[in-house]
Amino acid sequence: CSSDEGCPYSIGCPNLINPSSEDEVWLGTDSNDLFLVTEGGPREKFLYLFEGYDVVIGSDGDERVYNEFYGGGGSTLFLKGGEDVVNMGAEEEKIYFGNGNDSAISQRDGFQDLIFGGEGVDVLAGEYDGDDVLRSIN
Repeated sequence: CSSDEGCPYSIGCPNLINPSSEDEVWLGTDSNDLFLVTEGGPREKFLYLFEGYDVVIGSDGDERVYNEFYGGGGSTLFLKGGEDVVNMGAEEEKIYFGNGNDSAISQRDGFQDLIFGGEGVDVLAGEYDGDDVLRSIN
């Protein structure tokens, strides 16, 4: 997008992060980011989210998403398959939809989080708030 002027609900234009499929580590910015993992490849992808409202669209491969470094904003993760590991972090709203044999780790932070794991969720670890929604999708 070129501008969000005049839009009362806009959170700003996201930075597109879609590097080469050979890259293993992808770093977000302190703004809004859109991560597009287009190919899984033979190696895991490590994605580090920072501030802002971030969206991750994963691949059929294995992704490890770390969202623990800074609070403020929110994150929405759509991880298609593979054995994904997500460290959800704290101090922001989180939505996570997984598919595959996934693991999610979260912390109590006062925000309502929606975590829908894949068919083989083997770990939902950490501390959760009472109004967090945790479901395994079979």
